[in-house]
Amino acid sequence: MEGFQVTEDFIHLKNDSPFISLLHTNWRFKTVEQVKDNPSRGLHYSLCFTCEKKDEEKVKEVFLKALTKESEVIKPSKDEIVMALGIDLYPL
Repeated sequence: MEGFQVTEDFIHLKNDSPFISLLHTNWRFKTVEQVKDNPSRGLHYSLCFTCEKKDEEKVKEVFLKALTKESEVIKPSKDEIVMALGIDLYPL
């Protein structure tokens, strides 16, 4: 876990933080580097789709539920590797 320091704290920037766009941008750049250097490592999935406007919130809820389940796995897990997860869902 070179370059990272494990703490007991859960660090989370609020959506109104002046640094939130920089945080998201930095992680997206890191993903681009990782896909370029080692595309077979990790899970990378991109999708552009259409749906009914009434289903926009339903799709969002699917991902929010998945994040809740993901947290249930992460919290008791020991610190062995550093993982990155970025999810973007927005209308174009």
